[in-house]
Amino acid sequence: SKNNPRENMLEYLESFFLNRFGVQKMATAKLKEFIGALIYYKDEHRRFSPFMIQIGILDGDVYSRALSDMAIMLLRRSYGETLEHLTSIAEEMRTIFENHNTGVSLVPETVIKACIVGRKASLDDPSTWQAPEFLAVATPDQIRGLVARANELERETKGENKITHYVDIDQLLSLCLESLVNWTKISCKRLERYFDKHKGQDKNLEYEEFTHIIHDDLAIDWPAKTTCAKWKQLIDLAGEVGEDGDAANAIITEHEAFAVACIQVNIIPSPNGESTHEICSCGRAYEKEKEDDLKTCLGCKSERLPGV
Repeated sequence: SKNNPRENMLEYLESFFLNRFGVQKMATAKLKEFIGALIYYKDEHRRFSPFMIQIGILDGDVYSRALSDMAIMLLRRSYGETLEHLTSIAEEMRTIFENHNTGVSLVPETVIKACIVGRKASLDDPSTWQAPEFLAVATPDQIRGLVARANELERETKGENKITHYVDIDQLLSLCLESLVNWTKISCKRLERYFDKHKGQDKNLEYEEFTHIIHDDLAIDWPAKTTCAKWKQLIDLAGEVGEDGDAANAIITEHEAFAVACIQVNIIPSPNGESTHEICSCGRAYEKEKEDDLKTCLGCKSERLPGV
């Protein structure tokens, strides 16, 4: 319904199981069984891991609804967003079920750019892009790099008189999810640094220190009412409230929990302020630090020293 907020994937799962079983206790038990089965069988099918990322089982340290929102939008764009395309979607789903051993679903290569930045978008003009989840954590150049990597995916050719080149939608989705996860990890690292910069002598973050992060580091010009409301959201997700129950007197003790909570309530550092040293030339994140201070790119596996 247009009057109700759109559910994220986790909320949809909860609603699905409740509607299916009718009783909350049974629905919760069945949902736990479902999640347990996903974890147990995650290597049995290539679609399990991307789905697990969307609901926070894998890469849960950077989970937000942006992951499933992006995935759903990509799938909608790959098959068409309007009602006249419902027949083709149904036919595609039927094909997948009939070929369940491979589960390969192909889409024309011409939709790659549309899947990532929108059907009417121009790569030269980010103002025309419809890619809020990517733009929140990545620069336009990084997103263009993602489109370029997507255009390098393996093709399958079909047709006799009219040749059409297709890409595997699962490979495209996995590439986009991996990129979004990597870019979100970089945002989390920045938020962790802001936490460590402003935390008090007791190593905890309080409301006043949080306001310095918002205004000084993130350069967000929120009124006090909005800042206070966001703080309450963070406390609900990652904070500790004292005996008085007042969020204004609550604290956050861990920088990892603070960063993930910020991502979930849409407090995200501008990607345009991120150091280019955090991104490899292939467009992936440098993530793994070694004892000798070398960092390894998650994509091409190249290494570099910090600041080089």
